[in-house]
Amino acid sequence: MPKEKVLVSGKKNDIFNIQKGRLFGWKLNNLTMKILAEISSKLNRILLLLGALVLCLMMALATCNMFFGFTGNPIRGSYEITGFLGALAASLALAPTQQLHGHITVNIFDRFIPKKIRHVLNVISQILLLFFFILIIQRLIFLGLSLKSFGELSESLRIAYYPLVYVVAFGFFAIALTIAAQLLIFKNKQ
Repeated sequence: MPKEKVLVSGKKNDIFNIQKGRLFGWKLNNLTMKILAEISSKLNRILLLLGALVLCLMMALATCNMFFGFTGNPIRGSYEITGFLGALAASLALAPTQQLHGHITVNIFDRFIPKKIRHVLNVISQILLLFFFILIIQRLIFLGLSLKSFGELSESLRIAYYPLVYVVAFGFFAIALTIAAQLLIFKNKQ
């Protein structure tokens, strides 16, 4: 009996095509996977919007700093703020890029490996990535707690570091959620 295919957003080319099935012996119903995929998809849209906003702010700051620099009044701490905004833009863009499969993949040997083995290797690499990102999230949370307890501030503007570290950790949480949703959906397609 063929598996029932359900689209999350109703669009034909939706990334999250959901099917009923099992994962590691757990029965996953269509609603559970649909909710996880919807949460991940909506979160990624929000993060993409925030990342674009941060990138525009960074560009505006650099432009204003160059303009005011020509007049002899550069913006104080602009390099520091640009660094913070760059870290935020990169971390906020991780999950939406993963959702669109926009990260670089090296597939030199793909034509020599059978399709089933490629799928197994893909699942293994995604599971390893998931654990790696969970480890990064844990370390970033510990770093944020440490920075908060010691009262670390940036050098020129005296901005607290720990909120930025927590936002970066949230960006990694979003990519971990996206990978988990993709793994569930990929497993249930087979």
